[in-house]
Order: sequence, then C-alpha cells, then structure tokens
Amino acid sequence: MAEFVDELERFDASAPLAAGRTPPSSWYCDPAALALEKKTVLKRSWQAVGRLDQVKESGCYFSGTLAGEPFVVVRGDDGKIRGFFNVCRHHATCVVSGEGQKKRLTCPYHGWSYNLDGSLFGTANAGTLEDFKPADYGLISIPCEAWGPFVFLCLDPSPPSLKDQLKPLRGPLAKTNFEALHFAERRVYEMQCNWKVYVDNYLDGGYHVPTLHKELAGKLSLSGYRSEIFDRLSIQYCKGASMLDARVGDEQLYAWVYPNFMINRYGPVMDTNLVLPVSETRCKVVFDYYFENVEGEEARKFIAESIPPSDRVQNEDIAICESVQQGLLSSAYDQGRYAPQWEAPTQHFHKLLAADLKEGR
Repeated sequence: MAEFVDELERFDASAPLAAGRTPPSSWYCDPAALALEKKTVLKRSWQAVGRLDQVKESGCYFSGTLAGEPFVVVRGDDGKIRGFFNVCRHHATCVVSGEGQKKRLTCPYHGWSYNLDGSLFGTANAGTLEDFKPADYGLISIPCEAWGPFVFLCLDPSPPSLKDQLKPLRGPLAKTNFEALHFAERRVYEMQCNWKVYVDNYLDGGYHVPTLHKELAGKLSLSGYRSEIFDRLSIQYCKGASMLDARVGDEQLYAWVYPNFMINRYGPVMDTNLVLPVSETRCKVVFDYYFENVEGEEARKFIAESIPPSDRVQNEDIAICESVQQGLLSSAYDQGRYAPQWEAPTQHFHKLLAADLKEGR
C-alpha cells in the first residue's frame, strides 16, 4: 500500500487538459489501488443498488453486496424504505437472500427475527441473556435514499447529499419523463479489465464512437456532441442523425454519476450501467433496460429488437477495454495524454478519484 500511495503523487490534478497526463498504469493494475478505492471511494459514495419497483409494498425487500458488505433494502410498515447490513446480530449469518416479501426478516440459522424497521423482534428460544438490551441488537442501518426510480445506499454513516450531487441531472432527465419508464430486462457483462478502464471509455466524450462503433456512429450526429461537467457528475449530449430510428430518438443523454453509475436516455428507452470491480484487472457491468411500454405483443417486439443493437455496442466496448487492460499491464506504457477536444469528462473523473484517494490514504 505504501508504494502505491507514492504513485498517487504522479498524477497532476492541477494540469490543464491539453497539458495533462493520465494516471499511471499502476492505478489500473495494482491490488493496493483497488483496496484503497474500496475504502475511500466506493464505501464513501452513493451507490445505485436497486429499483423502487422492487420495494413497492410493505415487507418487500431485496439484498446484495456493496463493496464487500452484504446489505438488504426493505420497505417498512410505515412506507419508508430503509437499508441495513444484512448481518444477523447473533452469529453473523445473512438474514435474507435474493428478494421477496416478508412480514419480518428472520435469520435462517437460529431464527432470530427483525421487524421491518430493523429492530429486534425475537431471539427464538435463546434463553435468558444477561446484560442484554434488545434495542441494542437491531440490524445496523445504512443510509438509504430514493432518487427517480433508483434506490441508493452509502456505507459512510455521514454521507454527502445525494440530492445535491444529482441536482444538475434532475431537469434534463425530467424533460424526458424518465420516471414513467418501466423496467424490462437486466444483462450483466463480465470483462477482463479494471473498472476504471470502462469508466474512462464511457467518458471520452464520444471520441471512440466513429472508430469503434461504426453502426452506432451512423445513427448519431457526432459533430454536435457536447459535454457538461458538474461537481460529481457529467452529462454528454448527442443529436440523432435521423428521426426515422425510433430507438435512437432526437437527442441522447449520457449521464455519469461519480464514481461508477451511468444513466443513458434515448428515444423511448433508458438503460443504466453500474460498474463493479471484481479484482484489479476484472469488473462486471450491470445493464438495466427501461422502456415506455413493456406490456403487449408490440411492446415486447420493440424491446426484443432494441436490446441487440445495444448488446453489440457493449461487446465492442468489452473487446477494446480488455485490449486497453493488456496495454496497461505492458512495460511499454506508463501514462497517456488527453484529447483536449473530447476528454474533459475523463480528466474530471481522474481528478475526483485522485482527491478521494489522497484524502483517504
């Protein structure tokens, strides 16, 4: 870890875009880098962990893992959505798995149970415990907030304001009526590259699209591609080349929420991308697709025709990101440069990352 901390100083966050150099390759290849990122970035930032439609009613819950920590999100009898560490206070078993609906959350090991607000309900014939206050043995809470159709958690007990972070995005997305869309399908892509390689690729301002995504490029008016940068957020916009393609629409919006969540709105479609590190050289990207209509034969046909073109783009991105990772591991590469016309969002990401890593080292 000490050696990697020295590598942090090699990235000059104060350099202007045209003179700036990208982070050293060690940021993308060193296990110590990922360990520090989990501690200072992933555990301290808001993470999109699910959807509001998964917790529509009292007792509805879903569970998962966030930066190595098991969690559960549940809607209480009072209608409030709460997040908890999915860890029984008795002997540490995960209390629930998957998703579903329950009146109480009951541990499958010894039967300790919890109310939907996380408080301890019962200890299942454990006997008389001394020096034991049930109020002290509820599930440990995690800050939880809903924004649009998404549910976010933050493992930092004193998190930054999610509302403030996403404020610049509310207006542009609201114009597209994004909250009225319906979840249709999830696809998970696994790739042999560091998670930041995928984020860098997403944030290059469309620079790679004409070369790598020729089919997609033919549907876009790339001459008008533009990016807007905010505090911990950036938005890229691009017009469609033709109104004849209903799936592309008149204008595409690509929003990146620091550090690893993307919201893409185009035509009658929205897809979200959550980039999750698996190791220093592997990651997975969770794609959720939303459509204006999901019921009926015509809607199902439109969905079936819409996802394959997106899938082709993702596979093109996977191939190039894995190639980048191979190059990052080579002794021939150390630091690169930014394309000033395009890659301001990429440098913005690197500056935010550097600040968080240095603060938490």
